[in-house]
Amino acid sequence: MSYISRHRIGLSGILDAATDVVSDPCLDQVATLATTMNSLQQTAPTPGQPTPPPVPGIGLCSLVQPLQLVVWVEQNPMLAMAAGLGAVGLLIAIGYSIAKKE
Repeated sequence: MSYISRHRIGLSGILDAATDVVSDPCLDQVATLATTMNSLQQTAPTPGQPTPPPVPGIGLCSLVQPLQLVVWVEQNPMLAMAAGLGAVGLLIAIGYSIAKKE
């Protein structure tokens, strides 16, 4: 019984997400970018070779890691800012040490 209730909750979440996606004002731009990504992932046929199989879907798998990074930054804004400041500090320290040697 619990499997059925979890399954229904999962479908409900999918339907809610689909409704949010369809009502988003940037859906047209995302669809265009996803279509472009898919066409870039398709390998061009080589003369004399069999046609390569098409990449399934619309190319969203390559967007998962960047989206995970964006979600992480949204969830942890102070850590992201600290990492950025650390990178800038590292560059300043490297520049200082190079200038000090000369």
